[in-house]
Amino acid sequence: MQFIVKYILLFLLCSGSLFLNSSLFVNVQTVPKWYWTLFCGMALALVFLVFYFIRKRYLMPSAIINRIKTEMWQLVECIKEKYHTERKRQDKVSEILTPETVLPP
Repeated sequence: MQFIVKYILLFLLCSGSLFLNSSLFVNVQTVPKWYWTLFCGMALALVFLVFYFIRKRYLMPSAIINRIKTEMWQLVECIKEKYHTERKRQDKVSEILTPETVLPP
């Protein structure tokens, strides 16, 4: 598939330079109609291939859902851990500051 994309990119690069040269030095209407059709078709094919690869590699719904689940569970575990450590700290502080342990002045 990368092989095809490379050749499409090469064709579009050559076509783009030919288009720029022809539009600068020659009347654009002298370029054959089949050439414009081929150029536009290749450009559309490249756009669709790029979107297909991006969707296939990075935007798979199950992968996104699994990633979100993993991140959420990690966040929940982190919050639980912080809550428990804070609770333990508060218990220690309240244990130290109970009225029985405070000496009268």
